[in-house]
Amino acid sequence: MNIQGKIEAITEAVTGTTKDGTEWAKRTIVVNDGIGDYPNRLVMNLFKKGEYLKIATTDFNYAVGDNVTVEYSTRANEYEDKWYGDNSIFKIEKSEAINESPKVDESPDDLPF
Repeated sequence: MNIQGKIEAITEAVTGTTKDGTEWAKRTIVVNDGIGDYPNRLVMNLFKKGEYLKIATTDFNYAVGDNVTVEYSTRANEYEDKWYGDNSIFKIEKSEAINESPKVDESPDDLPF
């Protein structure tokens, strides 16, 4: 799935280590698609570990207000009869300004009906 929009919020990187000793980092990003009167906001997680750790930490060069295109997947997991959802970022890139809602042509129609 893809979304194009403006970053509204970014958390600081949270880091840790797995049981097998692999380091990981996670950031949460909120993207607003800016479409229509009621734009969609999507909360997504950028989770990286091992050799890709720098993508979420030192090489992360995005800021609130940046226009981005994000490729992500949506997941649902069940644990002890409770369901949890997650939007995981695969790829994020800076992009041009987000497209505004399409303009409606309100000129009169020449059709007889």
